[in-house]
Amino acid sequence: MSKRYMVIWMFVVLLAGSVVFGSDSAKVTISLEIAAVKEVQLTNEGIEQDGEGFKIDFQPNLKADEVYEEDFDLTLITNTRFHIDYYWEHYHQLADGISASINLNQDAFKAMVLDDYESFEAFKNDKLLIGKGSNRGSARITSDEMTFRAGELDLGFNLRYDPEQSGVTLNEDELDSTLRIMITFPPSDE
Repeated sequence: MSKRYMVIWMFVVLLAGSVVFGSDSAKVTISLEIAAVKEVQLTNEGIEQDGEGFKIDFQPNLKADEVYEEDFDLTLITNTRFHIDYYWEHYHQLADGISASINLNQDAFKAMVLDDYESFEAFKNDKLLIGKGSNRGSARITSDEMTFRAGELDLGFNLRYDPEQSGVTLNEDELDSTLRIMITFPPSDE
């Protein structure tokens, strides 16, 4: 047996002896640091990922002045704080009837955020809806506003074209619009 193995065996024997003949109480401290989980899963082919985040190219189908809408989904899996920003690229060129909203239910938000609104629908229209009809081209949601703490959060985006809001008949190429979605994880305060 080599000298190294002899030393290791002697150390193990001494350690075992001290455990057997030592006092009947011991204090063990284990420190675990769980790494932050920051994953976004695409669940819809219409959402593309690039160097700036995620984007949806929205091209409404014009059929006899009917409302046209599509839903796009992605999933956020995390155990840390986050911000979700979504905005229309080239907002000043956006057609009046085009809007987008993130579909999150009332249970996802803290009561104190909703206290300022008479209904959840009013909150959604004021804080979550973006487009020319809402007079806002962007919105931000943070984990601090929500009851969500860790796990999986399904993010649904509803994109809609309402020809009655535009008041003008548009060509297909005038309706090409891009919704940009940015998910960021700010540094922890701890």
